Amino acid sequence: MKFLPCWLVLAAILPGLPGGRAQGEPFDFETLRFRAKLLAAQPYHPRESQVPKFLLDLSYDEYRRIRFNPDHTWWRRERLPFQLQFFHPGFIFNHTVQLHELDGRKARDIAFDRDRFIYDRVDLPGDIPDTMGFAGFRILYDLNKPGDELGAFLGASYFRLLCGKAVYGLSARGLAINTAEPGGEEFPAFEEFWVQKPAPDARDLVVYALLDSPSVTGAYRLEIAPGGATVVRVRAAVYRRNEVKAMGLAPLSSMFWHGENSRTTHGDFRPEVHDTDGLLLQRGSGEWLWRPLVNPDQLRLTEGKEVFAPGEHQVLARVEACGVCFSDLKLLKQFHRHARKSAVTSGIPPRTLAEMPNYAPGDNPTVPGHEAVIRVAGIGADITRYKVGDRFLVQTDYRWLPTASSNAAFGYNFCK
Repeated sequence: MKFLPCWLVLAAILPGLPGGRAQGEPFDFETLRFRAKLLAAQPYHPRESQVPKFLLDLSYDEYRRIRFNPDHTWWRRERLPFQLQFFHPGFIFNHTVQLHELDGRKARDIAFDRDRFIYDRVDLPGDIPDTMGFAGFRILYDLNKPGDELGAFLGASYFRLLCGKAVYGLSARGLAINTAEPGGEEFPAFEEFWVQKPAPDARDLVVYALLDSPSVTGAYRLEIAPGGATVVRVRAAVYRRNEVKAMGLAPLSSMFWHGENSRTTHGDFRPEVHDTDGLLLQRGSGEWLWRPLVNPDQLRLTEGKEVFAPGEHQVLARVEACGVCFSDLKLLKQFHRHARKSAVTSGIPPRTLAEMPNYAPGDNPTVPGHEAVIRVAGIGADITRYKVGDRFLVQTDYRWLPTASSNAAFGYNFCK
């Protein structure tokens, strides 16, 4: 992940990082990934805000009176299935992003323009630079009715999306860094977006994003497929500038100030102020858990992974160490397409297979590292050869269990 003598040459090719590609140059994910990698090799310099002070001094009510003019909705004239509207900087939104339309591999800037907005009884005493950028953008799509809001990217690396017949709740983030660490959390930010111009019959929308922060940089490709269950397929490459104590991939978060279970409304006239008021979880055993949200005076952590009780013919093992071999790297690239990640077809009664909580074939999530040192933590009623505390080197290689695509199963489809 380190470049040495070629940095100066490359910096000349890509001037002005992080905002450095000339308009019209070919663009794809590999271009963005390379740019993020170069950026990580440089010291972090926060992008200077171009938002005028008179916009930052707007009150909440004044800012809300600045609305996007729907007549200027991006791609509306072409009647494309996905369309864009933009958020105006100001009030608490002091961080701006640069937006680009991607037509094929050709990028075109989407510059800030006051004519895109309606200023309802808002006095702006000065000029706004057309290079300022936007606070973020929203995506429109005919989800439930024509012109529905499908999702929005606004603030740091936050984004949220809707599925059919739903309302906003959780938000996603590109990355979480040092959450709940004593030194405080770091919030990486998407600095630049490229939105692929959709075809007239497109069923999904592709968004590229460049992420930057004091500790990391990142290149992101998000393929958004809306529907009854809106799915986002994310490809990301993250590069570290500095050591990171804790990194959260695909983190979710929400807003909660007070609700039905709160002891105080903090002097607010509204009985509840939140996007989400609880977390509903389904455990691997099928049990549902409800955890109402609170707003405590100090940080509270709830962590841990569900541990299943061993069945009568099973051994529960605690992993103490594991090796990484070439097949783990092969799994990383192929995942559910790997022959030994497919479903087991014979060699074990289907009922027994269904009772195994760690069985994870196909595209089910799995934990790599099938060559492990384990210590027995629990045994089933019919286990006599092993006892709690025994230590073993194991390899989860099930040669008597053929899969649909291979003559033997591996640890890939038996590790949750």
